[in-house]
Amino acid sequence: MFVDRSDAARERLVPGEGSEGSGGAAALVRRAVPLVENDASYYALPDPKQDRARPILVDDESILEMERQLFAERGHRVVLARDGDEALRAIGGELPAVIVLDMQMPGLDGPTFARELRQSLRHVPLVVVTAAPDPEHEADRCDAEAYLQKPFDADELVETVERFAA
Repeated sequence: MFVDRSDAARERLVPGEGSEGSGGAAALVRRAVPLVENDASYYALPDPKQDRARPILVDDESILEMERQLFAERGHRVVLARDGDEALRAIGGELPAVIVLDMQMPGLDGPTFARELRQSLRHVPLVVVTAAPDPEHEADRCDAEAYLQKPFDADELVETVERFAA
């Protein structure tokens, strides 16, 4: 599930289905709405042929290859990092359009990486991906603009990156 927590998106609450054990009560689901409705450029990643920023994906090595292939199939180039240290080195060479960050990694973990990132690059959008039972708490720990809870839909990952990379 994707939740956009950025100031750049208006949010509205819509009725949704309650989870099991909720007594059947309808839950309120947060849905992000783009500031400019029906604007195709809002959802487009920068053209890789142009010298524009690319997203950085920070995740476990086994997941990164799948994510790289997913983005390549859709014509997008991304920068891959296996941990927070590698991501910080990648940022030193090129300002990213957005960073997709796994919370649990070897070496420099998600929250530590986010603290270091926010000290120098406050304005880079950060999207947290986590299998934690409370993904909103994890996003708060990193001051992230959005989060995806694992397992997430591949199209949802691409759409989230496209939204923030525009």
